[in-house]
Amino acid sequence: SPNTTRPGTAAEIIWDDEVLRDMTITGLSLASYFLLREAAQLRAMSKLSLAKNWFKDAWNYVDVLASAGSISLGVYFFRFGPGEDYDHYASIVSLFMWMKVLGFAKAFSQQIATFVLMLSTIFKDLRSFLAVLFVIIIMFGHAFYLLLAVPEEDHVEDEEAPPVLVFQRLQSTFFFLYLMLLGKLDEPES
Repeated sequence: SPNTTRPGTAAEIIWDDEVLRDMTITGLSLASYFLLREAAQLRAMSKLSLAKNWFKDAWNYVDVLASAGSISLGVYFFRFGPGEDYDHYASIVSLFMWMKVLGFAKAFSQQIATFVLMLSTIFKDLRSFLAVLFVIIIMFGHAFYLLLAVPEEDHVEDEEAPPVLVFQRLQSTFFFLYLMLLGKLDEPES
């Protein structure tokens, strides 16, 4: 939530604070630099007829998503300010930024590079497994929703036998099924 002790919008608060303003300008400048660097890299590889190789490297996607995400996150913040949507978007962008840090760390140590390469290979091998797992979660989640959802007109308030409200919405059904896969079998608290 925005700082309520100072008046003004989030953008005004940042521009009025010299440190926050400098950090914001530096962050957006670095993100723009890295995005332009990726575009220049793609252009140079295209001239050498190697653009296909650029698109095959997953780290290029991480670099582009981290930089473009940071820029669009800054624009979103100044346009709409902080909030729940901003927090969700910021968490995704920060994930890509930390992945970019791993990409930079590869250059400093052969051991780190080996470990990052090993993790990349493992995640590539897990793609098909995760696709099948996703289909299974959707399949059972939909079946549980259809089987256990209580229509609103049949909903009876009974203190001794409360209805299982976790299956009332499709989203909560999928979430509960995911928790069951992790071993949590008791109903989540509302």
